[in-house]
Amino acid sequence: MVRYTMCGALNNVICDSLKPGVLLNCSVAPTMFSLENFKNGGELAVQNLQEYFETSNLFSLAKDKSQSYQMMFIKQITLVNQAAVLAGVSATFANTINDYFIERMLAATDRDGINLVHREMLEYYLDQIVKRRGSQGYSAEISKATQYIDRRLHQKVSVKEVSDSVGLSPNYFANTFKNEVGISLTDYINRRKILVSQNMLQYSNFSITEISQYLAFSSQSYFIKAFKSVKGITPKQFKKTLVANG
Repeated sequence: MVRYTMCGALNNVICDSLKPGVLLNCSVAPTMFSLENFKNGGELAVQNLQEYFETSNLFSLAKDKSQSYQMMFIKQITLVNQAAVLAGVSATFANTINDYFIERMLAATDRDGINLVHREMLEYYLDQIVKRRGSQGYSAEISKATQYIDRRLHQKVSVKEVSDSVGLSPNYFANTFKNEVGISLTDYINRRKILVSQNMLQYSNFSITEISQYLAFSSQSYFIKAFKSVKGITPKQFKKTLVANG
């Protein structure tokens, strides 16, 4: 594949950097707690790992900034891949994910584009971990609740409505949902809606106002706030990045 001819040398550097006793101007240590949280399906870990990626020092072995960003990305995806496999994601499937996102990263034209691909990579891996946990550990009620929510992303959905659908009291359901899924019901609903809005921004001509209305956000400003919380950038910035990177 083209990826291996373009970044094989980068992979070698990353593999060497992960060997015991080898240090570069970019420490792996600060990410370990976030990676453990990520392995357990923690939503906050996405934000922590993204911030670490965007603010870390550059690799001293890189010939230029562009290569440095690529090396940072490959280091991160290597560690995230390992965390996902430890969480139960198939190693073969995880390697396929790596191929896809590394090719996307190499096609990005600037740091903003690489940042966007990095966040999408984290979110995709987290989805796989959450699905894996769901297939292994979600109760019947919580599995039914997530299906109920996914069928109603274009509507306003309350805790009581979802809890009623699975026959549990609102308080007990809310606590059980957070314990099993790792995030609150509101955060889960917003995250699912933002994934839909991302595709609408990328593949349709709907305006930000129309998308926020279709997905039943209380206001456009709340939609923008929720989008930035999940993606790290506003819908407008997301769209501009898509245009800049073809």
